[in-house]
Amino acid sequence: MRAITLFRKFLLSRFQGRTQFSEIRDEVKRNFPQICDDNELCSHENPYRPEWEHRLRHALDYLKNKKKLISQEIRGEYIFP
Repeated sequence: MRAITLFRKFLLSRFQGRTQFSEIRDEVKRNFPQICDDNELCSHENPYRPEWEHRLRHALDYLKNKKKLISQEIRGEYIFP
């Protein structure tokens, strides 16, 4: 299973209500250490962030914009059902 798909399923099963990105990031890294390699830096957007964080943000954006399953009122905080 691709990391983005895995992250999407995990996010919806794990979080409820308002959640800070930092909390989401820490929980994903704790649960998926094998795919959260901080040494593999992102080549798409920010070269100072790990690639797995790019995939996590992509999963969050998908759930927010395409599926409308989560929302975001302020930057860095997501609202889960």
